[in-house]
Amino acid sequence: MLDLIADHRTANRPELVMLIRNEQIRLPWHIAYYSDLFDIVILDDSTDNTVEIACASRVTVYKRVPGNSLIEYYRDYVENHLAPGKFHVQMQSDEFVEKNMLYGAVKRCQVEGGILMGRRIDWAYNRRRVVPNSTTPRGARRGQFDWDMTSFHAMVHPPRNIPTRTIDFDHIHINSVTRRFGHLGTYAKWEIDGYFDGRHPTWRTFRRFVLHNLFYLPIDIWRERQNGIGNVIAFIGEHLADMGVGISGYAERRWLPNEKQQLEFHRSFFSPHPYDEK
Repeated sequence: MLDLIADHRTANRPELVMLIRNEQIRLPWHIAYYSDLFDIVILDDSTDNTVEIACASRVTVYKRVPGNSLIEYYRDYVENHLAPGKFHVQMQSDEFVEKNMLYGAVKRCQVEGGILMGRRIDWAYNRRRVVPNSTTPRGARRGQFDWDMTSFHAMVHPPRNIPTRTIDFDHIHINSVTRRFGHLGTYAKWEIDGYFDGRHPTWRTFRRFVLHNLFYLPIDIWRERQNGIGNVIAFIGEHLADMGVGISGYAERRWLPNEKQQLEFHRSFFSPHPYDEK
């Protein structure tokens, strides 16, 4: 399930375990920031230069063998490759925790025989989201986790009768219509960028994505009614999705930070002078 590519783990330091793919931009931030206190381990299936960067930085690399879920890879590492008695913390490439706070919490968990809980603080478009925060297990020794193989974001349940420590994990989303909606979002962004290069971008976007879909939606429903309810529902979904992506793309282009600006915001968390709003 996991093939070892490079091993630079030490006997005593806690491990920072990351399931990543194509993170040649963000992985170096984590390496530079955390490597003085943690052994960094990546479980990887990248197609870019992530593995080369990791190996050059003396990061432990496991290659994920295709055919399994992320939960299965993570459980395989913790239960079969993590050295007995060693403590690990699971972190994603789009997250941040102040390293001294994290290291101190890990040390307390090690002394108490407990597990580390992470309270997820979500950020979107460089703003902290006003939503309820979820708290899930993030760090433990081998054999301490109660695994749930049905959900990646809730893949571990807190074991009973084990001490816990809770710290905040900042989860910095990089948002864009192209990331969220794939081909549909990519094409919508291309159209909207063209509108903003010319005159009346607001009207042209409204006409293309709102008026067009509202006009053709009842026509397509009428045309497809003889092909069954499945076709009708599919066309309704297509029109609503196209309209929603267009509206989202317009809002991003007009008011919200682009992907490059969001990445720079995430990078600022690793600076000695964190972002003022944090």
